[in-house]
Amino acid sequence: MISINISNYNQEADRLVHQYESISFEELNQQTISLLPSSPCQVLDVGAGSGRDAAWFADQGYQVTAIEPAVELLKRAKIIHPSLKISWYEDSLPQLLLVKTLSNSFDLIWLSAVWMHLPQSDRPAAFANLDALLNHAGRMMFTLRHGPAPQGREFHPVSVEEILSLAANHNMKSVLVAETADSFQRPEISWHTVMLEKE
Repeated sequence: MISINISNYNQEADRLVHQYESISFEELNQQTISLLPSSPCQVLDVGAGSGRDAAWFADQGYQVTAIEPAVELLKRAKIIHPSLKISWYEDSLPQLLLVKTLSNSFDLIWLSAVWMHLPQSDRPAAFANLDALLNHAGRMMFTLRHGPAPQGREFHPVSVEEILSLAANHNMKSVLVAETADSFQRPEISWHTVMLEKE
C-alpha cells in the first residue's frame, strides 16, 4: 500500500526536484561536513529524494547506496545524477527489506528530512534496523524537521530527546546536536541536526 506521503511525492516530483536541487549539499550541511568519515567508505542515503546528497558523496569518493520509496523521485534522481558510485533502490523505513538483502554494512547512514515521516510507533524498529547496518565506529546523521506538514502530506512530531534515547539504547553517542535555520526561509519551519557515532 502506498502511503499518502509517497503518493504526494510522486505527484509533486518535478516541483520537488527543482526545489531540492536549488540548494547545494554544502549550504545545507556546513555543520556536519567536518564530521564525515574519510573516503572511501560506504554510505547509505535513506530517502534520497532528488539524489543531491548521494551525488555529493559520490563526488567525494564515497560508495553510495541510495534508497527512495517514491518511484517518480527515484527515476529523476537516476537521470540527474548518473554515477557508477551510486546504487539506486526503491526501499523504505522502517523495514529496509531490500537493503537488508544486500549484505552491505555502512560507515555512514544519512537521513536528511526523513524521520518525521515515521509514526512514533515505527521508530524503535526503524532505528534498530539502521543500527544493524552500521559498522563499528560508524556514524548516523538525522535532520529533524519541526513544523506543519505541507498540504497533502502527513508528518509526525520529532525531537532530539527521542533520537538520543534511541541512541542510548543502541550504544551510540552524539557527536553533534545543532539547531539550524530553514534554508528556504519558511518561518513556520525549524530544524535540528543530530550526528551519532556507534561505540
